[in-house]
Amino acid sequence: MLLPMIQRTDLPGWPIDLNWSGIPTQHRNRFLNPGEAEVLVALVRSVNPTSMVEFGANNGRTARLILDNVASLQRYVGVEVPHGYVTDKDVQRAEVPERPGQLAFADPRFRLLVSGRGSHDLQAGDIGAVDVAFIDGDHGRQ
Repeated sequence: MLLPMIQRTDLPGWPIDLNWSGIPTQHRNRFLNPGEAEVLVALVRSVNPTSMVEFGANNGRTARLILDNVASLQRYVGVEVPHGYVTDKDVQRAEVPERPGQLAFADPRFRLLVSGRGSHDLQAGDIGAVDVAFIDGDHGRQ
């Protein structure tokens, strides 16, 4: 389903006051521009999902944020590559996490899949049906 183009202020439940308590300060704005976390949470909330997958889970910051702010979620699958993976784009090589998913491990709804080539190695049944997919992995051509 494609989402319509709307103004932030027209998002359901806007403005959003996020619970950042599970995320250390140094991780809060890493890779995000101001307001993007709020928009992402608003979009996820708008479909009242029970399951979600994130391709490019990194250290689990987005998973932690969404799990703490979207009450309907029952299952969250993060997909990541192992530390040492070499991205296609040089600029992303420093972004491969040492400990994938670490910020979300405390939540029993979170499951991490680490594979040598990320989503390229997965089979159809590895993730299962999901209501939301957030794709933010390796931005290279492959």
